[in-house]
Amino acid sequence: MRKWISAAAVGMALMALVSCGKSDHFDPNTLEQSTVGELSSDVTMRLSQEEFRSVPSELSLVITNHTGEEYTYGSEYHLEVYLDDQWYILPAEEELYFTSIGVMLQPDGINSENIAPEEYREHLPAGHYRVVKEFYGAGGEITAAAEFSISE
Repeated sequence: MRKWISAAAVGMALMALVSCGKSDHFDPNTLEQSTVGELSSDVTMRLSQEEFRSVPSELSLVITNHTGEEYTYGSEYHLEVYLDDQWYILPAEEELYFTSIGVMLQPDGINSENIAPEEYREHLPAGHYRVVKEFYGAGGEITAAAEFSISE
């Protein structure tokens, strides 16, 4: 009888571990720390909605150029999570492919872009996140980010 109870307990523990593939948190020891320094005020991003209950199927970015210079950017982005007072890069669950395009951001212009974070990661636990994109102009490369939160 003891062997059967022990085997059942081990089996339930294994099932619990397997079902935990969608973790309720991220371990900073397993993530790469973000290399994004100070964000530029020349180009900014914001989201049309910043609070979610689960991973949104789509995020609507509003990208604003606050300069008289033209910038270009592509469809690439990555997600970061805020843990222990630092930003960490979230790896995509599967390899992502982005269309290689050059989108123009006119001087003092505003563009809207939609991205699908579910394609990047199917599950995001409650926490604070940001979308990070690179922009290229005559003055070089700059980085912009838009933050959002998921609460369960």
